Amino acid sequence: FVAKVIEYLNYIKSGRRFRLDAEAKLILVLKKKGYTFEDFQRVIDVKAADWRGTEYWKFFRPKTLFDYDNFTQYHAQDESQPGANPTTFDRFIARSKEASG
Repeated sequence: FVAKVIEYLNYIKSGRRFRLDAEAKLILVLKKKGYTFEDFQRVIDVKAADWRGTEYWKFFRPKTLFDYDNFTQYHAQDESQPGANPTTFDRFIARSKEASG
């Protein structure tokens, strides 16, 4: 299960090579909460569409995507309107920009 999620993230969406062992705990916590592989695909797809080509793309990584609080919010995001439901992470980034700008 974990390998399948990381493979989808690595090869299909990001072109990067995240390590299986470093990300397994985050994925397994979500799996134990009842999330399926399709749920992981949905979150990866939604956030890839939302962040690709933006400054957020650097955060397209398991640590951000599969954090329990972020994941549940990303999972609930309306696919047809990327960015329509700002997550805790999105609000944090916006506040950081305001403070530094």
